[in-house]
Amino acid sequence: MRLLVAGLMVVLISGCMESDTGGNGVEKSVAELKNLSIQSADSLISYSLRTSVVQNTRFDALRINVTPEFHGMKGRIMMIAWNATEIQESTEATSSVNLTGHNASSKSTTTRIVNPESGPEERSIGRVDLYQIGNSTYVKRNNGNWTHMRSSRSDEAILGEGRNSHVKILAEAINGSQAEIIGMEKVEGADAFKLKVMAGGSDYGELYNIAQASANWIMRYPELMPFIDHSAINRTAAIDKYVWISRESYLPVKYQRSISFMMNPEAVGALDPETGKMRLFNKSVQLGEVSVDLESIDLYYDFNKSVDIGLLADAL
Repeated sequence: MRLLVAGLMVVLISGCMESDTGGNGVEKSVAELKNLSIQSADSLISYSLRTSVVQNTRFDALRINVTPEFHGMKGRIMMIAWNATEIQESTEATSSVNLTGHNASSKSTTTRIVNPESGPEERSIGRVDLYQIGNSTYVKRNNGNWTHMRSSRSDEAILGEGRNSHVKILAEAINGSQAEIIGMEKVEGADAFKLKVMAGGSDYGELYNIAQASANWIMRYPELMPFIDHSAINRTAAIDKYVWISRESYLPVKYQRSISFMMNPEAVGALDPETGKMRLFNKSVQLGEVSVDLESIDLYYDFNKSVDIGLLADAL
């Protein structure tokens, strides 16, 4: 099951010079917010993060016979058959990061619901617990055992000076994007500048990763190898992003994005059961149309508050 882990999403915010007049008459341009946000992120010692992600994938019924004329394997007929289906995958995650103590923790739960037009609903739930203690990473999936991985780098190299601080990464990324201030709103009861952020190249890179992961699941990769035409996705893609920056601390307190696109994946290869290797088809096999919608919200809070990240006893 593909699981999304909190705190791994990085947003690019922008640098247009439009300004906003808040309730107290103080104007801030995007350029001023850039500088103030970076300064605040540089002095940050801890923060927490709540992430919510929902992805819906829909495709029509399809039935394809992949005959030897496609794959060149004598006497072997492969069949792809699906009812019209909607898949919903939702993830809720919380993270806490102590930048000066060089440790962090994250807990996430992902629920996948597969709802075919005819047939019973299928539901699965996956959980991931993660701890970063210095240069050691501890991961536990569902009810399994803890896995311990130790990096050859020092804890200072991993988390020192704000490294891997998603707040700092986000603030630094302001310089490379375009945005406009569209008003003031309250987030968790506090005033914040609301910015509309223009999509950039990294957003489309992530969009392609989402498309590839969806196609892999539909085709049961590596049973079948999918191909996706990026130019076709670009023609239908819509990406909306908004960031809220605190009026008081100038740190980001909320990031929201919506992504939607259509694609027509093709099967271009299959796993040869005799050799265990992937074998390319003589020509691709067209599948039906697939639509994908994703929405995510990140909430940052508890800046510079005391964070005690203690490793669970059963992880030692």
